[in-house]
Amino acid sequence: MRSTITLPEFKATSEYTLIDAVTRYVKSELYPRESITIDELTKLLFVAQGCTRRRWGLCFKTVPSAGATFPLEVYAICHNVENVKPAIYAYSSQRPLEGELEHVAPIDSKLQIDIPRALDVVIVAHYERTTRTYGRRGYRYVYNEVGHCIQNIILESALLGISCDVKVIRNEGERESIRTALRTEGDPLAVLRVGVPIKSSKSLGIGEGRQLTPLEKAIINRRSIRSYSKRPLSLEQLMLILKYSIGFIDKNRRSYPRLNDSYLVNCIVLVGNVEGLEKGLYRYNSHKNELELIRRGYYLDNLYGACLYQDYVRDAQCDLVFTMREGADPFLAHVETGAIGQNVYLLAASLDLGTVAIGAFYDDRVKSIIDVDILPTYVMPIGTL
Repeated sequence: MRSTITLPEFKATSEYTLIDAVTRYVKSELYPRESITIDELTKLLFVAQGCTRRRWGLCFKTVPSAGATFPLEVYAICHNVENVKPAIYAYSSQRPLEGELEHVAPIDSKLQIDIPRALDVVIVAHYERTTRTYGRRGYRYVYNEVGHCIQNIILESALLGISCDVKVIRNEGERESIRTALRTEGDPLAVLRVGVPIKSSKSLGIGEGRQLTPLEKAIINRRSIRSYSKRPLSLEQLMLILKYSIGFIDKNRRSYPRLNDSYLVNCIVLVGNVEGLEKGLYRYNSHKNELELIRRGYYLDNLYGACLYQDYVRDAQCDLVFTMREGADPFLAHVETGAIGQNVYLLAASLDLGTVAIGAFYDDRVKSIIDVDILPTYVMPIGTL
């Protein structure tokens, strides 16, 4: 029988917001750490796959869980963590704010590190949990889910002031090597290295966005919300969501890891009821943080039909449609979309707004509405409550 370690309860102790975390991340106001505390380990694992509440017999997680199919597992390779023996552990969280580590194996020689650091977090996917409900489209949802998970860890590590980078695992030989070391039948898709040295950058400081709910509370409060009021959305709120989910924070970096040589995802906004904006179709310019009018008109009803007649698409004040760049790697683009989507969720929770990630839609119909011949990856309504 495997031994287990009960982790401390997750506590939302930081007053820093998502904007603070993004500023730290983008400007590299983070520090290499060859060791971390067990409380820091708890936070990093909880934000990845922690249970925030139980309802209908299900454990709702810090990330959307691919339509309640829960395809991901998280493993911790603890190199130097306070009161934790160096080894490979499986993380589990079945009660709100609680978690435990189950010992899996010693650290395999192939997983020994050349760069000193405290921890590796491995994200493992079990596709069949999702594809048996959603068919082949379920692969998209799993890749999205990986992005959601990655982004929460990136933001929390920034909040803690600990450096962290991410490696998406593409090579099947490397996947098999890690799979064997973890003793899992799942597919290892990403490794986050916590405490690695990184290049520093000019400080921007933190403190912008004091009106937002603190990030750790937003992570606990994150929900898929499908019912909205009739009140208009403010333009300021919309632009803040766009900037800190998919916009460039400085000239080179967005708020999430770049998984390729360049970012792969863009955004089209369908506006229905936003103060100061005409109804219409807009292209988001992520470099300038500006909306560029494509054409006037009300398109939320059209998108509602393309999204399998899900009412919240047309009930929202606006809809964000994320698209992959032409020629982009679909796997990487869907992971990136998930990271963006997690930002949208957390910003909505921070602003007392509602959103939900939608992956079920007719691709061709969405493309015809937004008038682009590139693949849509997510639709996310933004609604007032």
